Amino acid sequence: MAQFTDPEPRISRIAFRALHEDIQELTLFFEAESASARFQERIEIRNVNKKPIVWIMTNVPHQDFLRSNECTGLQFSWDTYRISVTRLKLKNGYEVDPFNALTCHLTHTWFLNSTWKWKWKRFWNLDAIQWAKTRLFEYWHFGFGMPAIRIFGPNGFEVTTVQRLLISATRPIAWVMSRNWVITFQFWIAIWSGLYVLNDESELQWRWAKSVNNSEGFHKRSPER
Repeated sequence: MAQFTDPEPRISRIAFRALHEDIQELTLFFEAESASARFQERIEIRNVNKKPIVWIMTNVPHQDFLRSNECTGLQFSWDTYRISVTRLKLKNGYEVDPFNALTCHLTHTWFLNSTWKWKWKRFWNLDAIQWAKTRLFEYWHFGFGMPAIRIFGPNGFEVTTVQRLLISATRPIAWVMSRNWVITFQFWIAIWSGLYVLNDESELQWRWAKSVNNSEGFHKRSPER
């Protein structure tokens, strides 16, 4: 779901794919609701298989904080959603009776619990940045130069002679690269180079990596739902 901290254009998207049987026809209504309004989007797609089909929702506004007062509390552009009147026909000709899904409520932890800062003409999620830097530290401290598969026996961590030499040679590099100021430098170089973005797990990811979960604005963590 698009949020007010996302870069323009702020457009919400939803993806569909078939896990088992291919779907010939799929129609449904996506409905978002706030305290004062409802927004509906009719979705109709065909030939659904394991490769996701992404639908851009033009009738659903982006997530935004609207107002706060003593009577109504915090109000957002919408805070619940449901998928209803779902009809689907499988490739083998079998048709599923129309059904409705459960109503889901957004917690908006991305707004209420995270620390945000306006810098360089955009919002930055400081919690997401800190987590990405922590993951960098863990890579240099526990991953770089270490065996991909580690076996622990009665005498502790078992390694071959070659692995032991590699570990000894790479530990000084790992120590330098895991210093706090070096980690900060690595993070911002990766971001400003344009080669890396923060994905929805708040981890640095190659911009062109084959993943459907990435944040082009590289500045937010995904909301909990």
